[in-house]
Amino acid sequence: MNDSVPTKKDLALKLLMRHRDVAASIFNAVIYDGKPIIRASDLCNRNPVTSYNSGTVLHGLYRDVTKILKKEHVKLCIFSVENQSHIDKRMVLRNAGYDGGDYRDQAEKPEDPVPVLTLVLYYGTQPWNAPATLNEAMDIPEELRPFVSDYRANIIDLLHIDDSFASKFKGDFGYVLNALRNMENNSDSLDNLYHLKHGREVLQVLNEFYPQQFEYTVQSEVKEGAYSMRHFLSKEERMKMRAEGKEEGRAEGEADGILKGIARSVWNLMQCMNIPQGEALRLLRVSEKDIPAVIEHLKLLS
Repeated sequence: MNDSVPTKKDLALKLLMRHRDVAASIFNAVIYDGKPIIRASDLCNRNPVTSYNSGTVLHGLYRDVTKILKKEHVKLCIFSVENQSHIDKRMVLRNAGYDGGDYRDQAEKPEDPVPVLTLVLYYGTQPWNAPATLNEAMDIPEELRPFVSDYRANIIDLLHIDDSFASKFKGDFGYVLNALRNMENNSDSLDNLYHLKHGREVLQVLNEFYPQQFEYTVQSEVKEGAYSMRHFLSKEERMKMRAEGKEEGRAEGEADGILKGIARSVWNLMQCMNIPQGEALRLLRVSEKDIPAVIEHLKLLS
């Protein structure tokens, strides 16, 4: 997805990955075995255009997603993601150019340089079979090999990694990955949408990959600024969410604690899916007599 004209899939993925918690979850999955080592607060947004001046010519390279990793205000690494929907035999060459541009950019600055780490996330249905290193991409005479520096692209073939690796992707991107992998196997994975932090962006991504399943939801409901959970959560799932709120509330005491738990469930729907308060109350079947108390608890959460 690194063509000069971005695809709709590319744009949808960029919108999701601009959120620091989403980017952090991706790098934690690949680098730290899924452990939450990198926090969203450790990442700073970075201009996706890397430019440097060679004489009289200004060069620019456009990243899909790029962040700076900092710990206690110390710059440690430049993280980037390149989204790829098709197999590109020259991908490793392009990626070497992107990373080289970032190193060249650092060479022009007084600060100490830091490593550049780029992940290529491949979403294609066919297993990746293109070169992943420079040595694989070129026919290098044997006598020259000792003098040619190799370079490896970190290509993650998302739809063909094993389930254990896939489970390390958490949060909203983990949900997207699970949905894409399950839909490739013709199975339904649209559950627990109310746990998402960035529901609008997640649904836009899924709509671009599978418009047949999501066309009505994204193109009509999102335009109105709210999601109709009836298109995502079954009656059983909505009742399960209400029951979870009640169970959480019982730990705080009987009647009032239960209402606090339900209020938190309402709050989750409002914050994660942009659902209006009245719609959330209706979906969770909050009785008219309990609505005033639940609203009071909502005020404390806001």
